[in-house]
Order: sequence, then structure tokens, then C-alpha cells
Amino acid sequence: LPLCRSPRGERGLKPTQTLNEVISKARTMGGILPVCRGFNIPTKIMVPVGTPTAKAAWNTEGAAVESAEPSVTYISFRAFEIIKVFSISAAVKRMSVSAFEAYLAEELASCVMACLADGVINGGGTTEGTGLLDGIVWTTTPGTTQNALTYTGGSNDAVAFDDLITTVGLLKRGYANGAKWAMNNKTLYSQIYSMLDGIGKPVFVQDAQSEKIGKILGFDVVIDDNLADDVILFGNFQYMGYNLPEGIMVEVSTQSSFKSGRVDYRAMAIADCKPIVAEAFVKLYKA
Repeated sequence: LPLCRSPRGERGLKPTQTLNEVISKARTMGGILPVCRGFNIPTKIMVPVGTPTAKAAWNTEGAAVESAEPSVTYISFRAFEIIKVFSISAAVKRMSVSAFEAYLAEELASCVMACLADGVINGGGTTEGTGLLDGIVWTTTPGTTQNALTYTGGSNDAVAFDDLITTVGLLKRGYANGAKWAMNNKTLYSQIYSMLDGIGKPVFVQDAQSEKIGKILGFDVVIDDNLADDVILFGNFQYMGYNLPEGIMVEVSTQSSFKSGRVDYRAMAIADCKPIVAEAFVKLYKA
């Protein structure tokens, strides 16, 4: 020991210090989830959805009127598990800065919400929630049931202005109040950003005064990284629902890794998602 040198004594070197903060890389952002309708009620519930009946009719005074029965369907939210587990050694936990454990808890919760955000778009519905893309039957055939439109891209491989006009026209006026466009960042800036209307004005108008991204034809734009390239959704996302009855539970345990001396961090949530009214959405995508 007398022959050993202190690290501080060798040419003034100082011990390495670790910043008490964990800087996170950007994760995939799901912008649609915050504008969907969130429920916080017990699982396996039925949400009634009423269908408007035929309009009333003029009646001859004193004549009998045939009664009609209201049409009500039900959307059922089930219970699916979302789980994420981190496992670290006891030595790492002991030597880590205090911010590391807070980072783990925050990252676990973010992983669960990222799973749900992807589910409202791409969920298959078998062992997970049902997303918009798989939960709605998209029909491109012109008629009263048409809710989808394809574009070929043309010579410049881009959406045409008339495609956007047609997409807006396919949505019923009752859903247009509060309707939004949804696409990923690449689609917005490669397909829409430089588009001009019939009189040479930009179709996409940036919103520099608020935190909103901007508007297309007067409707707000939502960016969601979970949407594929060249896929655009237009609709009222209050008619897409998700249920998170108990929030996100973050727990720490050493029981499952007792022999290896590891510490497990687990985040778990019971959730489901499903389109409530399919006719509230229109899909525009590349053929």
C-alpha cells in the first residue's frame, strides 16, 4: 500500500464523474393517441352507440303514425395486458446515480404508452387492441359506403390536390367538426408541404402562434410515427377509443432473479383500443 499512488496524485488527474441525469434519445411519437377518446373504466364494458333513425315525416291530422325502434349497437372493450420488464444486476443498481432509477421508471411507463399508441393505429385485435387500419373495412368503390381513396402518385409520385378535396368530401359533415389529418413526418414534408391549390396558394399552412403543427384545408394536422409512409387518415379521432382502467403500474422485485442477483423493474397496464364509429374516418393511401 505505501508504494501505491493515489489517482489524484498522478499529474493532477481527477476521478471520473457521472452526470446525475440520463439524456434520452427521441422515441417514436404517437400523436394520434392524445386526440382519441380515453376511458378509465372497468374492463369488459359495453359502450352503446346509437344510429340515427329515418327523419320524421309530415303527418295528416288525426292519422295514426307507425312507431320506430331506436337502433343501438354496442362496442365492447376487453382486457389485454401490456408488459415491459427491465432487468439489471444488483451491482449496477448499487453503483448507479440517483437519476438512473427515476429514468427506468419513466422509460418503462413510456414503453407502455408507446405500445398503446401503436395499437390505436396498427393493432390486430386478436391478442391486442384493435387499431384504425385493421378495425375498419376500407372501401374504395365509389358509392355511399366509400371511405377510402387511392392515388397512383403520377409523374412526381405525390398526392394531388384533388385527392385531398375528395377525401374531405367522403367524410360526413357531422364528423367534420373536430376532424383532423393524421400522417407521419415523411408523408407531410414529402407529399403535402410544397403542394399548391388551384390558385397557387400553399395547401399546408403552418401554425407559428401555437404548438399545433399546422392545417390542411382548414383542418389540424397530427403527426404520428406509427403510420406508414404514404398513408393519410382523415377523420374525427374522438370516435376512436381506448380504455386504460388502472393506469400504469411500475413495480420492482428481486424474487424472479433470486439466483442471479438481478433486480427486475416491471411496468404493466390493462388496456384495449377500438374504433367506436367506423364512418368517422377516411383513408387516403398510395396504390
